[in-house]
Amino acid sequence: MDYANLVSAVQENNTQEANKIIEALRPRLIAFLRIHMNANRSDAEDCAQDSLLTSLEVIKEDRVNNPDQVVSYILSICRNNYLKMQKKKRPEATDEIPDESPTGPYTVAITAG
Repeated sequence: MDYANLVSAVQENNTQEANKIIEALRPRLIAFLRIHMNANRSDAEDCAQDSLLTSLEVIKEDRVNNPDQVVSYILSICRNNYLKMQKKKRPEATDEIPDESPTGPYTVAITAG
């Protein structure tokens, strides 16, 4: 399938053609996230959906420089969205580990008993 037609379909408001291309592209994005980014199915599906929406907005605003590279562009959006999603899920460190003890290094005296 020629995904470059997605750009012209969206810009010409050809929703039938755009939906056909998106339905063919969506499983490819999910597979990319699952294989290359080690995403679980749920995260991959959510991220693919968000990435497609972002991509469609960019296409509608005519900000795609090279329609022939639209899949690479969408894959980049997908990867970046997934990394942002994972960063938000990562727990924040609550305590910092000090570089050294406040009372200095500990010494242990060994006595013969």
